[in-house]
Amino acid sequence: MSLSMVQLLTNTYPMLHATSQLDAVWWNDLMLTRYSQDILRLLSQRVAVSVTRDTTSVVTVQGQATYAAPPDFLDTIHIYFKGLPLRPASTQQIERLDSMGFQTTQGTPLWWYMDKIGENRIGLYPVPDANSAGTALEIIFHSFLACTLTPTSVLNAPIAIQDFLCAALLARAYNDENDSRMLDVANGASKIAQIIHELAENYYGKAQ
Repeated sequence: MSLSMVQLLTNTYPMLHATSQLDAVWWNDLMLTRYSQDILRLLSQRVAVSVTRDTTSVVTVQGQATYAAPPDFLDTIHIYFKGLPLRPASTQQIERLDSMGFQTTQGTPLWWYMDKIGENRIGLYPVPDANSAGTALEIIFHSFLACTLTPTSVLNAPIAIQDFLCAALLARAYNDENDSRMLDVANGASKIAQIIHELAENYYGKAQ
């Protein structure tokens, strides 16, 4: 299913006592879209609602130990090299295997690791040799629903996530410190969002 920000905004304004941003005193499309992006980013960090399979972003280079993770990356589920699964490890475990040359010893990659090498970077051990270079990794990972959201974005998201976003968006908007602030409405919408959040977490599992 698709989540249309145009439709979401159209449905949200009447609940904010407006027909569109033209007669919404305290909010506009960009503000509500920014709120939505923050909400979806937090949801993605907690619930495994968005899983991506990437086979093009990371291509091995001879002698290169670490690589930038794919766009919208949150955390890794599996990594495959030439169809075979690589084993997850910590940097400490890899150092125990090859304390002096774990970032220089070349061969066919067997392990992947991500800690202590910078944010959103994937390390391989052994480091790809000439025979392993030029191979695109198959990376299956939890991803953000929306790293960059605009008022016209269309996202691939379940209907339940649309309902969650609508409730969470109302909770955020009515909690703003302005003359339209309605804490009872904000709290009610927040409780609805929390119920959907818990259902989604039970169904999809936790993201990290």
